[in-house]
Amino acid sequence: MARNLFKNLPVRKQYYSSSRRQKEELKKVEDLVVAFTLAAPAVHLTLSHDRLAIIQKSSVKNVGEVLMSTFPAVFKKLVLRERNIENVSISY
Repeated sequence: MARNLFKNLPVRKQYYSSSRRQKEELKKVEDLVVAFTLAAPAVHLTLSHDRLAIIQKSSVKNVGEVLMSTFPAVFKKLVLRERNIENVSISY
């Protein structure tokens, strides 16, 4: 758990005092955690900010299960596209 990262670095603390910069940095951290959730399906990850869980992923066996549990809307679209591809015949 990371807290008070810039306590002893007043310049960094001042830099991140802007709410716009805080939102930008939080978005970067969210993107990184999403990448970790896909790269390491067996790892349990939780990202929270101000005591609110933003991303929560339990340990699963494969990337498909990560998509299904963490990003159900994305998984549903992938499944629908897979079904559409199965019905297409390609002739040469």
